[in-house]
Amino acid sequence: MRNRFLYHGSWWLLVVTIVACLSFPSGIVIAQTSTWLTGIIGGTEKDGYGTKHSSTTTELVDQKHPETSRIGFGDWLTFSANLDLSYRKTQFYESGHNVALFQWDSKAELWLPPGRDFFSWGSYVRMSGVESNRDYEWENNWGARPGFGFQVYPFSSARLRKEGGEFYQKLAKLFGPLHLFAEYNHLHYNGRGNAWRPDEQVRIGADYWKEVNVHDMSKQVWWETWNGLTWHSTNGFDKDYDTLIFANVLRVGTRKSNAGFLSMFTPYLAVESSLSENDNYFWENRLLLGGGIRFAPPLSGYLQKSSPWLNRLVIHVEYLEAVAYYGDSALSSTPDHDFRVGINVNIGEWWYKER
Repeated sequence: MRNRFLYHGSWWLLVVTIVACLSFPSGIVIAQTSTWLTGIIGGTEKDGYGTKHSSTTTELVDQKHPETSRIGFGDWLTFSANLDLSYRKTQFYESGHNVALFQWDSKAELWLPPGRDFFSWGSYVRMSGVESNRDYEWENNWGARPGFGFQVYPFSSARLRKEGGEFYQKLAKLFGPLHLFAEYNHLHYNGRGNAWRPDEQVRIGADYWKEVNVHDMSKQVWWETWNGLTWHSTNGFDKDYDTLIFANVLRVGTRKSNAGFLSMFTPYLAVESSLSENDNYFWENRLLLGGGIRFAPPLSGYLQKSSPWLNRLVIHVEYLEAVAYYGDSALSSTPDHDFRVGINVNIGEWWYKER
């Protein structure tokens, strides 16, 4: 079964992502959107908007790097969060599920010498969770209350990026967002009936987020991707879960460039894939295809002045359909599609940025 990791569609999606990374030399922003994994995450970049963010509205907005919308103290202590509010028609669980979800993920990150801008590595404290208007435990829990971890961006070296030869600079640009981490999370599932569920989890893995031109009204094509390979010690019902999960997301859209308000509306195509070591968990082993339309305004002007800490603002309407299962197929009663409406916001410098 483990050999399926060598052949399934996620590897081809990863290859497409790498080719796209090499083909678009635009400014970098980081983002994530996932089906069954919690959260949709992202970031910002000065070059993507052609403007610099003001730091006059709050003392916590980093005065040393105002253009990054960083919240914290210099390049040694930063704070950031991802907030997502959405409606989902089926959640690929049941027809008429009609759930409203609020998902959050936040970090306080301590960057070790020589500092985040010179080499990004250090420890962090994490708080994350999800709440909904339904009673299911997987839609009402704390994924980290709190979590503690250590992380490193191995290709973030300033010397590699600025003093290396052309090859090394391209290498750093391509793999700069590569993120290695190990973390311990205290889990909590709401409701007295969930006291039996695992309350501890270890996650070890690597992920890669990148976003190009999402908020740049002058660019016709935008795209964003997330790829992750993570080992989980537990899940919501198995303290001996001990599973490796490989997941990928790619969204590609187009807009009418330099068209004012019209440029903020963009249709897009979406691909999501996930593969785990559990063949019989169909929700962990499937390929989703779909598309939608999103509203993504430029983070400049009024937004820049009133909310310098805002790194991402996306409102979307989206349809996804399960087109293949890599292991066991879903039950016949399980919906193979989902309709979603949501808004996603990033506060602070949520993911790696090229300097």
